[in-house]
This record gives sequence, structure tokens and C-alpha cells, in this order.
Amino acid sequence: MSKLQHIEETTDATTGELKTVKKTFSVKTKHKEDFFFVFLSALNAMEPLSRPSDIKVLMHLCTMAEFNTGKVALTAQERKRILKALKVKAQSFTNSLARLKTAGLIIGGKGEYVVNPQYFWKGTTDERTALLKKRSAELLLKYEQG
Repeated sequence: MSKLQHIEETTDATTGELKTVKKTFSVKTKHKEDFFFVFLSALNAMEPLSRPSDIKVLMHLCTMAEFNTGKVALTAQERKRILKALKVKAQSFTNSLARLKTAGLIIGGKGEYVVNPQYFWKGTTDERTALLKKRSAELLLKYEQG
């Protein structure tokens, strides 16, 4: 069973008091490949995507994502299979990958991508939290060094 915690902060319009509400949800599945989470922040991140092929490619990558890592290996053979399954041309697929990277929905390149766990996740929420903490620490270190 996977648990998801949502923290919602609101400000009381009358008093200006900040209120925090924590909600915990449990997700029970038979097999770990049966689901992936889509977080509300993903809806805003997907807003600039104006081409249906971008959404198709993103959803396909989410289903291909490795459990608890979000990694997707796009070999030449796998790309051909995806092009056929999604009925998109090679250039359209490449352009969609570029737009998804620009939107921050995926990272990587040269056949090795990761679906951004901030927005989409297939795995345990504990592993996602640990990955996001590590990623934040790496970004902070890179920022402080530069």
C-alpha cells in the first residue's frame, strides 16, 4: 500500500491567520505497475503544451517509466515501436520530447530520460519523497557552488 500526503495551506481572509491542513490518502494496488500518480502541479506544467502529440508522448513515457525511478530508456527499436503505437512521425516525436523537456516534465536526452517525479510518479511515495529531497539538495549544492 502506498500513502500520499497532501498539505494545503490557506490564509483566513478575515484574520490573516495561516492554516495548514494535512490529508493522508492510501492507495492499494494488486501490482506495482497498475498505476501512476499525477499531481495537481502537473496540470499547470502541462498547460503550455498545445499539441496533442505532446500529451500522447508524455502519457506513453509515464506508462513506460521504471518503478521507483521514473527512468525511461528510448532505444532506436523502442522509438520505432512508440512511433507506430502513437501514430506520430519521427520528427514530431523528437519535437514533443524537446517541448516536454522545456516544460520541465521530463529530463535527460540521448535515449535516457526521466519523468519528472514532481509531477508524475509510478512507485512508492516514500521513494518519491526521498528522490525529491535528494534532487533538491543537489540543486542547492549546484546553485551554491556556481
